[in-house]
Order: sequence, then C-alpha cells, then structure tokens
Amino acid sequence: MLSWLLVILAGGAALLGHTSGQESGATPRVDRDIPTPEECRLAPRSVASVLVYTVLPPPHAATPGSVMAPPTSTPIQAEGRPVDAATLAAITRTAREWIACRNAGDPLRQLALFSDEGLARFIASYGPPPSTQGITLDATPSATPRPPEARIAFIMVRDARVQSDGRIQAIIVENRPGAPLLENSSQVVFVRPDGRWLIDELVFQDAAPASKHPTPASG
Repeated sequence: MLSWLLVILAGGAALLGHTSGQESGATPRVDRDIPTPEECRLAPRSVASVLVYTVLPPPHAATPGSVMAPPTSTPIQAEGRPVDAATLAAITRTAREWIACRNAGDPLRQLALFSDEGLARFIASYGPPPSTQGITLDATPSATPRPPEARIAFIMVRDARVQSDGRIQAIIVENRPGAPLLENSSQVVFVRPDGRWLIDELVFQDAAPASKHPTPASG
C-alpha cells in the first residue's frame, strides 16, 4: 500500500517532468557516489502521520497561512549569507540519506526526512494518491531496494544559504540511472526542529547537462 509514494519520492522522470532517457553515445559516469540502502538509517514515519495529509482538502482549498500551502513549482528565491562548513556538512548528511532512502525504496523513511510542514507541502504540490481507498493504519509498505544499476547517485549540495527565518536553502544535485550525461537538481529549504536538519520545502528542477564540480560550494 502507499505505493504511489515510491513513484513520487523516487523522482520518477515521467511524473516530475525530468529527462531520464539514455543519451545517444553517452558514456556512464565512473565517479558516481551512490548512497546505499544501508545508509538509510533513520526511523520511519508512521502511516498515520502520512495519512493525515492525504485526506485533507485539496490544495486549492487551503486557507492562507495554513500548514498545507497551495502547490507551487516556483523556484525558491535565493537569499542570505553562505552557511558555515559544519552546517553544510549537516545538511549534506540529510541530502545523502534522502537519496539513500530512495535507493532503498523505503517510502516511510524517505518521508521521515521531511518536517511536518514540509510533508504537507510536498503532498500538496505533487499530489495525494488518486484514491485513498484501501490505505489503512495497518497497511505498512515494505521497502523494495533499487537494483544497483538503477540507483541514484549523489553529486553535491551547493549554494547553501541562511534565510532570514533561520532555515537553510540549498540545491541538491544528483545523477539518475540511464542518463549519465545529465544532472538533476532539487531546490530545498531545510529546517532544524529537533536538532536535525529536515526538508521543509522542495522544488524539483529539469535535468541539465552534467558539469564538473571539484568541491561542494556553500555560496
């Protein structure tokens, strides 16, 4: 059950509008840093904590200021000062574990890396399941790891900056299987509610030609 989460959270190219097809004459990257399923270690979210957001009114019915803001694909505005090295390392750990949990095919652990508000925004933006019929509190989805050749590679976290509200905005760059010459980026805002940085906002971007990044940049 909740299998729709596996499609959305894996960053399915067809669903999210990303190019993922193999390019003609493309050569696989030999430097792919692939977070393994074993790196997905955090405790999973409960099904109940996910279901509460799938049964709320549609996004367009949300009231201003409510936790479920209207869906948007508008790029997050860059602002703020660059983060320090320790903060960059901390949000990078969250970014890597997010990819590890996607490679692990574990939807409840993937969602555990979102804040409550971030989860509400994510489901509002990318859609609840077409029907919630059959999804129950005792229907816990099992993890289905991606095979090694189908795993997502982590490239870097870049352009990390401190917002005026204390949250951190950054871009996560990854490489998906089947498209060795393309990079996929996600604009992310991180929040630290209980001592750990979690995803509070997420905007997927279109794939772009791969580039070389000698070192992760924070600003």
